[in-house]
Amino acid sequence: MKADSNDACAEDCELDEFVFDEEELMGSSHTSPKAKGLVARYHSRESLDRRIDQLTRETADLLGLDEAVAGTLLRAFDWRSDSLVQEWFNDSAAVLRKGRLPPDLREAEKERETTATVSNDHASAPTRPKARESVAREALSDESKTEEADGMFECPVTANMVPMSDTFALKCNHRFSNAAWIGYLDALVAESPQRSLDARCPFPGCLELVTMDVWHFFRGPAVVARLRMFAREQFVGKHLAVAWCPSPTCEQAVELVPAAMSCSDAESSLCHLSAAEVAAVADVTCSCGARFCILCGEEPHRPISCRVIAAWMRKNIREADSVTWISCNTQPCPKCHRPIQKDKGCMHMRCYCQHEFCWLCLGDWKQHSTRSFYRCNVYEHRGGASEQDGGKTDVQRSLERYAHFFERYRAHNHGQQVAVRMRSSQLQKCREAASGAGTGTGLTPEKASPHFSNGAEGDEALCGYRSESSSPGQPGEQNGTSPTSHRDSESPVGLGYFDWDFLEKGWLQVVECRRMLKWSYAFAFFAEFPEARQKHLFEFHQGQLERSLDLLQERLETFEAKAFIRDPADLTSFKMQLLDLTAVVRGFFAKICDVFEDEFVAEAMHVQDRERS
Repeated sequence: MKADSNDACAEDCELDEFVFDEEELMGSSHTSPKAKGLVARYHSRESLDRRIDQLTRETADLLGLDEAVAGTLLRAFDWRSDSLVQEWFNDSAAVLRKGRLPPDLREAEKERETTATVSNDHASAPTRPKARESVAREALSDESKTEEADGMFECPVTANMVPMSDTFALKCNHRFSNAAWIGYLDALVAESPQRSLDARCPFPGCLELVTMDVWHFFRGPAVVARLRMFAREQFVGKHLAVAWCPSPTCEQAVELVPAAMSCSDAESSLCHLSAAEVAAVADVTCSCGARFCILCGEEPHRPISCRVIAAWMRKNIREADSVTWISCNTQPCPKCHRPIQKDKGCMHMRCYCQHEFCWLCLGDWKQHSTRSFYRCNVYEHRGGASEQDGGKTDVQRSLERYAHFFERYRAHNHGQQVAVRMRSSQLQKCREAASGAGTGTGLTPEKASPHFSNGAEGDEALCGYRSESSSPGQPGEQNGTSPTSHRDSESPVGLGYFDWDFLEKGWLQVVECRRMLKWSYAFAFFAEFPEARQKHLFEFHQGQLERSLDLLQERLETFEAKAFIRDPADLTSFKMQLLDLTAVVRGFFAKICDVFEDEFVAEAMHVQDRERS
């Protein structure tokens, strides 16, 4: 659908009622003011292993314990070394009980150290094959020494007689055959990561730890590497401010740390942030470009909480079979009743009969342009028992209410996906038009996003999580927009030299806004507003967001580069208008996002109670 200049002016005027001061617009950003002071740091698997090892060594030295014991206690305290140290000096016996360790562990360790000092000839770890026999001999009890003289040992697990050279015992002196040890350790790995990391002597009731040296001796480096992976997963899972990047091609972890913390401090120490601090800036960007919520791993959904997103997804799964009719991709034209398929992202539809209507409410589109209150986002229960409605049960009405919110959620999700696809296809058309004009586009390979040349791959990444053209260190740029100071940069005359970056900024803004709007319907479904006026105000802001975003997306979808080949000056004018419109939408969404978070979300949510019903 093409808009002429008069229509464009009319649409610009429609935005006047919610345009903000230009300085405020240019200073707004996608990141909440509450989030200032926190930045993202990135960690490879190796750096996480180093942090775990360093934390274990420091804790062991501070408490005067073996590293294996310190690691067990750290896992029992969810890797919070500060809490562990404080509790240890208050009540070490309680700490040992929490870690399922013997209460006389310290005395036993001192006794073993004394014995090791007196008889220094024996090996202390089974890491070297040559030390195997001496280590076994060191751990023998008096009874075992008699059996060693005979050269054979009856394993209590396998009930087989084996040579003493094929047996092993921990410091507790409980001896088993090597075959029994291998089977036992393999069973622990297969059972669960926690059991393998917290492996104990197989003798019933014995709490002696199986150290990493024993694992390496019996199962080799491959299994040890797997245990290291288990430890990394547990380490990341126990910290709210650390999460794995969800991109399938990325193996990094992202951590939120105070901006004042140096890189060396972030590498070697842990910063335990509260849930409120993390939630204020939960939407993060990995160095690979993937954007996600650090708390739940889903795509960004600020200001809606993770529990609302999870509840909405569960609701969709439960109701999927009951509302399959919602998933159809067509709507009947209100005038001629022909089925129409939605192939674009905005809600402005035009039938073959030239009737224009809203995809969401099927109302006349002209009323959306003239009414001051956009109402197709509002759910209204129709009172009065008509003949058709009289037989409906509460379950049916509940289903209708859910269908209302789900349809709008699905429509914005579809609009988000369309924006991702059209972004690539439109920029490709711009390249072709510029090539036909004689030269290449203003988007050089160094400046262009990787999505420009990777079509389908780029679309998939952006739709899932990725926004590589946004700099992780500049939250304002993550919206896909930048201040309209770009208008001051003069481009050489000629379509081939024109900078198409303004189109990408507009499309990225649409993607961000559609994402936020679709989650706003998930919130609205569960929300219980204390007062009716709050509900009406929320719906008013939501409707204004939809109307302004439809203006931007429709302007982008109707753009054709070929139409400006003869007069590039018109393209410059269009660019300025689009940059202004993008900035207005960006500022509006940033401010309303803060309003939603501060005035609605915190007060209106009672998700668990609503889910029970």
